[in-house]
Amino acid sequence: MIWPSDTPLLCRSVPASALTPQDALDRLAGFSADMRAAVVLDERDRVAAATDEDEARVARLRELVLELFERAGEASEGRVGQVEVATADGAVFALRGSDTGAGSRWTIAAIAGRLALPSLMFYDLSMTLSNLRQVAV
Repeated sequence: MIWPSDTPLLCRSVPASALTPQDALDRLAGFSADMRAAVVLDERDRVAAATDEDEARVARLRELVLELFERAGEASEGRVGQVEVATADGAVFALRGSDTGAGSRWTIAAIAGRLALPSLMFYDLSMTLSNLRQVAV
Protein backbone atom coordinates (compact mmCIF):
# COMPACT_ATOMS: atom_id res chain seq x y z
CA MET A 1 0.00 0.00 0.00
CA ILE A 2 1.39 3.37 -1.02
CA TRP A 3 -0.77 5.62 1.18
CA PRO A 4 -2.09 4.85 4.63
CA SER A 5 -5.87 4.88 4.65
CA ASP A 6 -6.13 8.04 6.76
CA THR A 7 -3.79 10.13 4.56
CA PRO A 8 -5.61 12.56 2.25
CA LEU A 9 -4.55 12.33 -1.36
CA LEU A 10 -5.32 15.93 -2.15
CA CYS A 11 -4.66 19.11 -0.28
CA ARG A 12 -7.96 20.67 0.78
CA SER A 13 -6.76 24.21 0.20
CA VAL A 14 -4.24 25.85 -2.05
CA PRO A 15 -2.39 28.85 -0.66
CA ALA A 16 -3.09 31.99 -2.64
CA SER A 17 -0.18 33.93 -4.01
CA ALA A 18 0.31 37.38 -2.54
CA LEU A 19 -1.45 40.00 -4.63
CA THR A 20 0.04 43.45 -4.39
CA PRO A 21 -2.04 46.58 -4.86
CA GLN A 22 -0.11 47.25 -8.09
CA ASP A 23 -0.89 43.73 -9.35
CA ALA A 24 -4.56 44.37 -8.60
CA LEU A 25 -4.52 47.64 -10.58
CA ASP A 26 -2.72 45.96 -13.47
CA ARG A 27 -5.46 43.31 -13.57
CA LEU A 28 -8.14 45.99 -13.40
CA ALA A 29 -6.55 47.88 -16.29
CA GLY A 30 -6.45 44.65 -18.27
CA PHE A 31 -10.21 44.15 -18.25
CA SER A 32 -11.44 47.75 -17.95
CA ALA A 33 -10.90 49.11 -21.44
CA ASP A 34 -12.49 52.48 -20.63
CA MET A 35 -10.25 53.15 -17.63
CA ARG A 36 -7.80 56.03 -18.10
CA ALA A 37 -6.20 56.11 -14.66
CA ALA A 38 -6.65 54.53 -11.25
CA VAL A 39 -5.30 54.69 -7.72
CA VAL A 40 -5.46 52.45 -4.65
CA LEU A 41 -5.22 54.00 -1.19
CA ASP A 42 -4.42 52.06 1.97
CA GLU A 43 -6.20 52.31 5.32
CA ARG A 44 -4.29 55.51 6.14
CA ASP A 45 -5.19 57.05 2.77
CA ARG A 46 -1.64 56.70 1.46
CA VAL A 47 -1.12 55.78 -2.18
CA ALA A 48 -0.53 52.03 -2.35
CA ALA A 49 -0.59 51.79 -6.16
CA ALA A 50 -1.36 53.88 -9.22
CA THR A 51 -1.53 53.42 -12.95
CA ASP A 52 0.29 56.71 -13.56
CA GLU A 53 4.02 57.01 -12.91
CA ASP A 54 3.96 60.81 -12.50
CA GLU A 55 4.11 61.38 -8.74
CA ALA A 56 2.54 64.85 -8.92
CA ARG A 57 -0.50 63.56 -10.87
CA VAL A 58 -0.86 60.60 -8.51
CA ALA A 59 -0.72 62.91 -5.48
CA ARG A 60 -3.35 65.16 -7.06
CA LEU A 61 -5.59 62.18 -7.85
CA ARG A 62 -5.28 61.04 -4.23
CA GLU A 63 -6.31 64.49 -2.98
CA LEU A 64 -9.29 64.62 -5.32
CA VAL A 65 -10.51 61.14 -4.36
CA LEU A 66 -10.35 62.00 -0.67
CA GLU A 67 -12.16 65.27 -1.32
CA LEU A 68 -14.89 63.44 -3.27
CA PHE A 69 -15.55 61.15 -0.31
CA GLU A 70 -15.43 64.06 2.13
CA ARG A 71 -17.91 66.18 0.15
CA ALA A 72 -20.21 63.22 -0.50
CA GLY A 73 -20.15 62.42 3.22
CA GLU A 74 -21.05 66.01 4.08
CA ALA A 75 -23.91 65.99 1.58
CA SER A 76 -25.33 62.72 2.87
CA GLU A 77 -24.53 63.43 6.53
CA GLY A 78 -22.69 60.14 6.94
CA ARG A 79 -19.94 57.89 5.70
CA VAL A 80 -20.12 57.25 1.98
CA GLY A 81 -18.68 54.08 0.47
CA GLN A 82 -19.28 54.70 -3.22
CA VAL A 83 -19.02 57.83 -5.37
CA GLU A 84 -19.62 58.48 -9.06
CA VAL A 85 -19.09 61.80 -10.79
CA ALA A 86 -19.82 62.13 -14.49
CA THR A 87 -19.00 64.93 -16.92
CA ALA A 88 -19.31 65.27 -20.68
CA ASP A 89 -15.71 64.05 -21.03
CA GLY A 90 -15.64 61.14 -18.61
CA ALA A 91 -16.38 59.88 -15.14
CA VAL A 92 -14.77 59.13 -11.81
CA PHE A 93 -15.77 56.00 -9.92
CA ALA A 94 -14.56 55.53 -6.34
CA LEU A 95 -15.20 52.78 -3.84
CA ARG A 96 -14.20 52.24 -0.22
CA GLY A 97 -14.18 48.86 1.41
CA SER A 98 -16.99 48.44 3.92
CA ASP A 99 -16.17 48.45 7.62
CA THR A 100 -16.57 44.69 7.88
CA GLY A 101 -16.56 43.46 4.30
CA ALA A 102 -13.95 42.35 1.83
CA GLY A 103 -11.35 44.93 1.01
CA SER A 104 -12.23 46.96 4.10
CA ARG A 105 -8.78 48.51 4.35
CA TRP A 106 -8.65 49.86 0.82
CA THR A 107 -10.03 52.71 -1.27
CA ILE A 108 -9.93 52.51 -5.04
CA ALA A 109 -10.79 55.09 -7.67
CA ALA A 110 -10.77 55.03 -11.45
CA ILE A 111 -11.11 57.69 -14.10
CA ALA A 112 -12.88 56.39 -17.17
CA GLY A 113 -14.10 57.57 -20.53
CA ARG A 114 -17.63 58.89 -20.89
CA LEU A 115 -18.95 55.64 -22.33
CA ALA A 116 -17.97 53.53 -19.31
CA LEU A 117 -20.90 51.64 -17.81
CA PRO A 118 -21.22 52.56 -14.12
CA SER A 119 -22.49 49.15 -13.04
CA LEU A 120 -19.56 47.42 -14.75
CA MET A 121 -17.01 49.89 -13.38
CA PHE A 122 -18.29 49.45 -9.83
CA TYR A 123 -18.33 45.67 -10.25
CA ASP A 124 -14.69 45.74 -11.44
CA LEU A 125 -13.67 48.03 -8.57
CA SER A 126 -15.51 45.85 -6.08
CA MET A 127 -13.80 42.71 -7.38
CA THR A 128 -10.44 44.46 -7.15
CA LEU A 129 -11.12 45.41 -3.51
CA SER A 130 -12.18 41.84 -2.82
CA ASN A 131 -8.91 40.56 -4.30
CA LEU A 132 -6.98 42.89 -2.00
CA ARG A 133 -8.70 41.79 1.21
CA GLN A 134 -5.82 39.57 2.35
CA VAL A 135 -3.00 41.96 1.49
CA ALA A 136 -1.17 43.27 4.53
CA VAL A 137 -0.88 47.05 4.72
